[in-house]
Amino acid sequence: MPAKTMKYKALLFDLDDTLWATFDNNKASLHRLYNEEGWGAYYDTFEDYFAVYFPHQEQLWDDYRKGYISKEQLLLDRLRYPLRGLVSWSDQQVMELNQRFINYVQQQTALIPHALEVLAELHRSYTIVIVSNGFEETQYGKINGSGLAPYIDKVVLVDHVGVPKPATEFLDYALKAVGCSRQEALVIGDSWPSDILCALNSGIDSVWYNLWQVPMPTYDQQHHSVIEIRDLRELLPLLTPSTAPRL
Repeated sequence: MPAKTMKYKALLFDLDDTLWATFDNNKASLHRLYNEEGWGAYYDTFEDYFAVYFPHQEQLWDDYRKGYISKEQLLLDRLRYPLRGLVSWSDQQVMELNQRFINYVQQQTALIPHALEVLAELHRSYTIVIVSNGFEETQYGKINGSGLAPYIDKVVLVDHVGVPKPATEFLDYALKAVGCSRQEALVIGDSWPSDILCALNSGIDSVWYNLWQVPMPTYDQQHHSVIEIRDLRELLPLLTPSTAPRL
């Protein structure tokens, strides 16, 4: 779709690893917990621990998106798994560790490069909506602590909707919340199986922020529009100022 035809009212941004640097921030927070809890007794280095933790927690998130596991199962298993057979924790102990991890995460403020300047510029012409599978107990802290809050008009989280992306109900909820049609919205996110599939399934245009620079999956280009970017600054020439008033 030519850039000059891209006229929208609302931009629906994913938060994690689209605006807020989730991978780096979470890794730093986990490293702090690893050191405080003495988990180095079970691994030679933190990187060895993280090499076990990270792919498993990615699988847990994938299972959660698909409805295979609950939020509670995700939270309980992500910290238990790397130390399975080595440490025995009650559910309450794991949840207490999770809460400390969440507290540390919310103290992190690193953003994806150029996120703040791009969001500030786009906010001049568009309604900015966060659409995130992240949980309420973490996402508001990330937004407020990182300086993103002044440029965000609405936050829609999985806890509000009841089902995660890519369920079409998620974006239906977000559109209703800002009084916007599918044709007036654009989804922007880094996760193809979450953000972009949700947009495709909902019939909404999307921009894929290809953070990890992987090949674009195939999709029905005849009926859907997905534009790939690898730098958030690429959004600015794509998104000409909307002539409609902000919602």
